[in-house]
Amino acid sequence: MDWGGLLRTVVGAGLGTAAVQALIPIFRDMYQRRRDAAYLALRLAVALESYAAACADLLNENDNSIGKARAYLEEPDLNPRLPPPPPYPDDQNGWRAIPSDLASRCLGFPNKICWSQAQIGFCIENYPVDLPRVIDKEASERGLEAWTLAVELRRTYHLELADPGWGLPEALAAAQQKAIQADIEQRAQSTDFLGDMTDRSA
Repeated sequence: MDWGGLLRTVVGAGLGTAAVQALIPIFRDMYQRRRDAAYLALRLAVALESYAAACADLLNENDNSIGKARAYLEEPDLNPRLPPPPPYPDDQNGWRAIPSDLASRCLGFPNKICWSQAQIGFCIENYPVDLPRVIDKEASERGLEAWTLAVELRRTYHLELADPGWGLPEALAAAQQKAIQADIEQRAQSTDFLGDMTDRSA
């Protein structure tokens, strides 16, 4: 009998069993982290999608107000308040498990909402005539950002993409393009006006 070969087989089997036993907790921890991250990603995506829909509602509300005001030759009663930041789940295990870049963008999003609201407030105080354009710009940008982030969260963890049943991201993109075009036209008018004033003073 090859005692040396048998000994090597026994030792090899023992080492293999030990390695498997050592790896089981590691794989179990990786699997649990993946589950925690996927569950948090789903909850974040739903919250961000709701925020995007709220931005679309605000844009539609103000569009209707402008339409009614034009019909009756009145000033529109605009809603200048962006939707409040979406509520995030308090899930420490999930937050530690998702990629740091996604976590950073999610956690930084409420700050962007505050900055957008500050832009609207500055417009109210200093350039109220531009208020419809500024609200459209800020609401559409934040709504699109929320929707895009939700899509990335779902795709990262192979979750089914949300279907709002209507063109929500398309409506936000259209509002953004409309605001950008209005901004370009407003800047062009300001440039023409300054040019005329310079010519007259020359």
